[in-house]
Formats: sequence, structure tokens, C-alpha cells
Amino acid sequence: MVTSNCKSDEKSISNPSNKRARTCLSFEDRISNLPDKLIVEHILPLLITFDAIQTSVLSKRWHYLWAKVPHLDFVKYGGEFDHEVSDYLYSDVGVIEYKDEKEEEVEYKKKWGFACYCVKLYTGAMRLHQSRKLISFKLGFDYSQEHESFVSNSVRYAITRKVETLHLLFHGMPKLGFPSGNIDNESFSWELCMLPQHLYANTNSIVNIQFDCCHVSPRCTVSWSCMMNLYIHNTFISEDAIKKILMGSPRLTNVEFGDCKGFSAIDTCYSSSLRTLGVNGFSKGGPDMLNIYVSNHLETLILTGNFLFTKCRLMNTSSSLKKVELIFRAVPRQGEGDEDMYKEYGVILMELLAKLHGVSSLRVGNWCIKVLSMMKMKNVTSPYSYCNSLVLDTLLTDLELPGVISMLENSQHLKQLFVRSSKISNAQLQLVPYFNNTFNFGGRFDQSSSNQKLKQSLKNLKKVKILDSRTRRYNDECVSSFTCFLLSHTISPVKITIRKA
Repeated sequence: MVTSNCKSDEKSISNPSNKRARTCLSFEDRISNLPDKLIVEHILPLLITFDAIQTSVLSKRWHYLWAKVPHLDFVKYGGEFDHEVSDYLYSDVGVIEYKDEKEEEVEYKKKWGFACYCVKLYTGAMRLHQSRKLISFKLGFDYSQEHESFVSNSVRYAITRKVETLHLLFHGMPKLGFPSGNIDNESFSWELCMLPQHLYANTNSIVNIQFDCCHVSPRCTVSWSCMMNLYIHNTFISEDAIKKILMGSPRLTNVEFGDCKGFSAIDTCYSSSLRTLGVNGFSKGGPDMLNIYVSNHLETLILTGNFLFTKCRLMNTSSSLKKVELIFRAVPRQGEGDEDMYKEYGVILMELLAKLHGVSSLRVGNWCIKVLSMMKMKNVTSPYSYCNSLVLDTLLTDLELPGVISMLENSQHLKQLFVRSSKISNAQLQLVPYFNNTFNFGGRFDQSSSNQKLKQSLKNLKKVKILDSRTRRYNDECVSSFTCFLLSHTISPVKITIRKA
């Protein structure tokens, strides 16, 4: 932005068709008056690196301001870069021919060519970058094995600049000819980035790491002395690698695994600092059974996402565990009916809840509530719970009300109840035909029926919050009936808050 001091005679200004008169307006350039430190530390970091580079065309003063920003964001999953940016960094980008080739090979070469294009741009940007300290370094593109050395050099570049947050977020290139649907524990249908060994040794500045489409296999002792948060998704990592990371990260607080392969157990006992463990689903190739060992220091456990063919079991429990979220859903195997699935997963869910009876805060998802409803139909109630704060993700439909009641009946220490009524159900179980005949609520609770066990369980209930994100009248009736049902089964006054999302 440049201050304009144009002069025009009265005749030209009075003429509305005069383009020069319309654009010749004076304004104050406030951004250029800002100090460099404010621009570099607070304005440009809000942009991804290549958007920040484009500010170089504003003026000579802005030409290298982007190079002083202590953030480099090279995550690009598609589209094209601005031609001015590519010309500014590199001009020798090759062209690939695609004559007489199969469609999948053409698609592969297109992705490979664009990835090579990205690599050249990233290399140029790092060559021009001037900041000696990096707060964050994010790298991502369609990875293939040809880029292994570039990734290694980029990671070394970030480490030498004492990077604090490192994100390696790749989209693996598809393996040509890989048989679809035949993915075992040690293979993917796309290429994974083998992380360089120097990343694991004496990396004492990194606080946050996120990996996607990587292969984590440290051959040396891991030394991440400042590491606090670790998020690993779509990655191969063995139990031995998990052990080395937990033992080599004395300040590690939060860990999340999302759709990873290579392990069937997570032993948190190897870390005395770990407080939160999250497992975000498994796809094909995941373990049949995931065994989780809870340490005496773990406080929060979160199980979420789709567990395709994978069951989960707690091998032990701990009094330190305070908060648990069971918001996962299971997907039946091919040819397996939902009624067969609930029998198998119903037992697993009951075992989980029994091990978690001592937690003070519990969240149960929509799919788990449906399973509890089916168990209730079989006169199997939820295990006893000492939780004083309960969160239920439920649509308050006929399929879920028995599960809700089952949870409430066995939560005698409950003080706060949160009901989250979402627009989208996690899973739709096709219940056995006589289910609706057995629990014919019709979207409403029978207020005349008195459940002494439920009244006894709700004697300590003080606060109820209902977050309703659906606008249908049917759901309004469900919420109203549920509220009246609760009031009819409470002894002491209860504050109920209903809010539309």
C-alpha cells in the first residue's frame, strides 16, 4: 500500500467517467508505518509461508520481511502455487509427458511431478530464510521414496534452528499394483516417509510433534528431553518404538495415536509424565485386540473414531485415572450382523466400564449407548460407576433411552449430567425386531412409572445441561419428555439448563 498524492483539476474530478479521478484518492498507509518486529512476529505468522512470500511485491521494505518470520509452513496437499512465487524461488521446473500410459500411472506421475515441484519451492524458501530460531516448521506433500533425502535435510535444517513445533504431514503416494483390501499389520497401500534417525537423538528443543503417513522406527535411544505433545496418525510404529519414545521423553504429557499400525499394545507404564492418552480408531490392518496398560500417572483416556475389526481392552486400572471418554464405534466384519456384533462388543464394553468404575468424569458416545440399550434389553445393566460428572452423546431416541437409563441407574454419585444431542448419529445399529416392542417409548418417557433404583441413583444430582443441536420438533419433544422424566425421579432440587447449539 502506497500513499497517493495525486492532483487533478476540477474538471477531471467532476467527470464520473474519468478513471484516474475515481482511483486518485488519498489514504493513509498504516501497515507500512508499523515496526518490522510487529509485522514479522504477529502479522506474517498468520499466513502460510507462500502467502507470506507474496507480500514481497508490496515494496522494497517488504522484500525479505517474510524471511525473518520464525515460522515455516510448507504443507500443501493440492492445487497450484502462485506463478509469481514459483518464479521468485525457482524457474527451472520440468514438464512430464503422459503419452500411452495407464490412468493410475498418469495420476501417479502427476502427483509425483507436483511433489517434486513442491520440493524445489520448499528448498528455495529455506535457502532464502534468515531466522536463526524456528518456533514451528511444518512440511507436507505427496511423499515418495525419492524425497527421503530432502525430508532428512529439512528435518536437520529445522533442528539446527532449535525448532519447537515440528509437523511432518504427508500424503503418501499410492503403491502401483497394490492389491486393494489386502493390508496387513506391516504394510500400507501408500508410501510412508521413513523418518531420519538424527530426529530421535539429542533433539532437545522440540516441544510438539505431529506425524502423518510416516514410519517411526528409531534404531537408537530416543532423546526428546523437552517433548510434551505427540500426535501420530496413519503411521507405522512398533511397540518397541513406542517404548523407546515413552522412556526417552521425560516431559511427555499428551500422546494420540490415530489409525496407526504395527502394535497391539500400549504400555503407559514406561512414562511417569504421561497424563493423557488418545486412540483415534483403526482401519484395515489394525490389531484384533488393543491392550492398554494404564500407569499410576495417567489421568485421561480417550477412545474415539472407528474401530474397524479392532476391540479394546484395559489390562489394568489405576486410581489416578480421572477422566475417560468412550466415543468410539465399532464396524462389523463383512457378513457379520449387528445383533452378532453387539453380543461380542457388548461384553467388551461392559468390561471397559467395569474397569473404569472409579473415574470421576465419564463421557459415553452414541454408539456405546446403543450397545448398552441392547444389553439392557437382555436384562444386563451397566456396571456400577463412581463418576460424579457424566456426559452422554445421545439423540434421545427409542434406540438409546434404555442405555441412558442403564447408565443413570448405576451412577449413584452423580452430581452433574451433560446431554449432548448431536445432528449426526455416530452409528445406526439395526436392532433386533422385538427391541422397539420391548421399549416402546415413542420418543417420550413414561412419567407415571416410578423407578426406585433410579431415584436413589439421582439423589445427589444437582445440575443438568442439555445441548440440543437439532431443530426438529420431534427432538424438542424428546428433550421435553426427558427433562420431565428426570424431574420426576429426583429427590432434591435440580438446576436444568437447555441450550440450542
